[in-house]
Amino acid sequence: MPLRPQALTACAFLVVAVACGGSPLVSDGVPPASMRFRDSVFTATTTQTDVPYGASIPFGSAVAAPLVLDLYTPVGDTASARPTLIWIHGGGFVSGTRTDGQIPRLARSFALRGYVSVSIGYRLRTPSAFNADPTGGIRDAVHDARAAVRWVRANASVLRLDPTRIALVGSSAGGVTALYAAYDDVWGEGESGNPGYSSAVRAVVDFWGMLPDAADSVMEAGEPPVLIFHGTADTTVPYAEAQQLAARATQVGVPHRLVTLSGQGHAAWNNVPLFEAEMTPFLLQRLIP
Repeated sequence: MPLRPQALTACAFLVVAVACGGSPLVSDGVPPASMRFRDSVFTATTTQTDVPYGASIPFGSAVAAPLVLDLYTPVGDTASARPTLIWIHGGGFVSGTRTDGQIPRLARSFALRGYVSVSIGYRLRTPSAFNADPTGGIRDAVHDARAAVRWVRANASVLRLDPTRIALVGSSAGGVTALYAAYDDVWGEGESGNPGYSSAVRAVVDFWGMLPDAADSVMEAGEPPVLIFHGTADTTVPYAEAQQLAARATQVGVPHRLVTLSGQGHAAWNNVPLFEAEMTPFLLQRLIP
């Protein structure tokens, strides 16, 4: 579902080398090369809500419904091929929205650094329907997330995004969705929109999610690097799941980092400054070059 050019104001972006030092001020909309992606070089962002990115058939319906996202962009950015972070909310595949938790705060934080943030909605099920078929519920979410990646590529020229630099960022059920979308091809691409484009990504950030089949060769050598945040006191998704994911990444040589939140439970959103501090160098290393 390519975006109509008149629907959004396109921004430009110049890929720059990242170094230390320099001034955080923005001149003519283009921040100094030494600061972009590392610091908040812009002073404001714009948010465009309810942007359609595809359509899919909700569980129990025979009629397709639109899939929508919120788009966060830095104000005054005049460069031309910006990297994109696709944020996927949690909620156990039965609840939640694209504005849950600290997603808006983090989406804006990284937009101020020069990224474009995309926070997506996806198909949910009732608790009874999900419990009866959890695999189907996860599959639907993965298909919708992959459609969002394809939407970014389909609209890269209009929005001035770099189609080679896309990362998935998911929390809880969104983390599960991001991990499956990046590492498991068992369900294919789905039919949620934007066919003909790749759904491959360059990096994944997982907040207290899991990849249940991580020990069964789901993640393979050469696949995207992953940054993992997980609390040791998580009773919803046990910390052992994060350890298993990291162990599989070590086994196959996928670059990764496990950030252990000692004594923290599920959805530990009180650690946002830590998340920003860890995500910034990870994305600089894995997404920007």
